[in-house]
Amino acid sequence: GFAIPTSRPISPDEVLRPVFRRGYFYRASLAQFVFVTTIVSFFYVSALAWRTRQKDYGHFALMLLSVAFFHAAVVAHETPLPGWFWDWLRTVGTGTLVIFVTTFVHRYHGIHRPQLEKIGIGWAVVGSVTLLLLPGKWQHFVGSNIWDVGSIFWGVYAFVSALRPALQSRSSEDIAIALSILVLLGAGVRDWLAYAHSPSGYHGTLLIYAVLYPLVIFAWI
Repeated sequence: GFAIPTSRPISPDEVLRPVFRRGYFYRASLAQFVFVTTIVSFFYVSALAWRTRQKDYGHFALMLLSVAFFHAAVVAHETPLPGWFWDWLRTVGTGTLVIFVTTFVHRYHGIHRPQLEKIGIGWAVVGSVTLLLLPGKWQHFVGSNIWDVGSIFWGVYAFVSALRPALQSRSSEDIAIALSILVLLGAGVRDWLAYAHSPSGYHGTLLIYAVLYPLVIFAWI
């Protein structure tokens, strides 16, 4: 191998400390920063929606609230609440996120599908309550195999609903919105695959970082 020239032995602490600091930054410090950014953005967009009376702003704020639920489950440490509660909050956050992404796309592009939105909201409410009442083992099984899979289908629908008008208008803003939904969908699918197949070894998520892209796009448009 390649030896590192040194005049003294390197202690395990010297080797592991930079690795620990780098891992702590990405999994803790950066995640906490994104969480705080999401909370601040939620209140800002909510105030903007109230002032302008634009419904798409309100639904974007609801998206951020769902992301905040998910973030809270990821960054929470040493709390008196049991682990199953944080698993439930993570699952509910991702599931309601795709519903509000859908309603945001509908409002932004003027798509009128009230019955579909009622089904989505019903799915979110009934699913959230059901997952809360299930015991831990069943909560993971139903959450990973039914709730998360259903959420992926809602995410695909939201992406297609945003892509069609983007391809018609060729607007840079519309294309950016469709791509931001695709980023969220890709991150969510990756997290689902990692968590569903190995919940005990699930130590990282891309979704909490992927939300930064829609935030930038919203600020731009």
